[in-house]
Amino acid sequence: MKKNFQIAGIIFIIAFLWILSGIFKSGEEPTAELTSKEEQLPQVRIKELTAQLREKPLILRGRTEAHKLVTLRPRITAIVEEIIADKGSSVKAGDTILRLSEDTRRKELKKAEADVVQKRIEYTAAQQLYKKGYSSQTQQALAEAELNKSLSSLEEAKLNLSYTELKAPFDGIIDNRHVNVGDQISPTTAVMEIIAIDPILVKTDVSERDVHKLQKNQIAHIQVLDLPERQGKIRFISSIANTHTRAFPVEIEVNNSDQTFKSGVTAEVLIVIDKQTSHKISPALLSLSGDGTVGVKILTDDNRVEFIPVTILDQESDGIWLEGLPNNIRLITVGQSFVTHGEKVQPITESKEAA
Repeated sequence: MKKNFQIAGIIFIIAFLWILSGIFKSGEEPTAELTSKEEQLPQVRIKELTAQLREKPLILRGRTEAHKLVTLRPRITAIVEEIIADKGSSVKAGDTILRLSEDTRRKELKKAEADVVQKRIEYTAAQQLYKKGYSSQTQQALAEAELNKSLSSLEEAKLNLSYTELKAPFDGIIDNRHVNVGDQISPTTAVMEIIAIDPILVKTDVSERDVHKLQKNQIAHIQVLDLPERQGKIRFISSIANTHTRAFPVEIEVNNSDQTFKSGVTAEVLIVIDKQTSHKISPALLSLSGDGTVGVKILTDDNRVEFIPVTILDQESDGIWLEGLPNNIRLITVGQSFVTHGEKVQPITESKEAA
């Protein structure tokens, strides 16, 4: 009998413990169920981004051109006696670069000088005679006219002699020579070409859509071949468009004191026409909506996926620039292809994961 009571007591204790375990289990089930639901949310990796202020460039193609270019021609007919500066030489304004034969011009100058001396004496004598009443006012006026005539002849003789020397009209480089010593040349003969390439001009054409965004003295960045980039300033914007291209000619002046830039070379022109905030991301993070709209997927404050259409502003080797996004975003960088707009997800921030 005693043994039966003992067995019954053991069974009761086991039953009681079993009942208690059920109570505890039922109390823990909601927590386990909640944990299970959280684990079932799709996980995505995100990166927090802030928009950057970025310059919007206008990129153009142009060509370099000499600031000045002049073909020298003589004013008189004469023979080339001496070539002082040959092609490739740098010259200053007023330098004599070629000398012609004087022929009789120096003699004519001396004759004109002597004639002026004589006419001045005659005029002085006529003045004295007029004052003493020995000559008329007409005779005095005639003597004055003769003096003025001789003075004009003297000036002409001086000019004719000066024309035997061809001088540089400005600082520049002799780019070409068309005559040799001994050649007889006339006012129609092209003798030399002089160019000035400091400053040098860059000429380009701007479309009717963008020309209103430019202004005189605006900074432009110039790249010629593999030479270092230089800055220039817009000096001229045409008010008349090309009838065929509808583009407006624009000239940019660039310092070229070292004469590194040559005339007639292709140049790339970059002009900042606007500044705006934008985001730079990898092109692999772009998504397409059902209707083919390009955009990206971000997370809202309550961790729901949001698809936002974007506009691609520019592309660089390490990413693309986008506009159309809020200033601060949580961009989905991994898993964006497996979640949809409005879906709630579990985010993993890249910085935290790295830590």
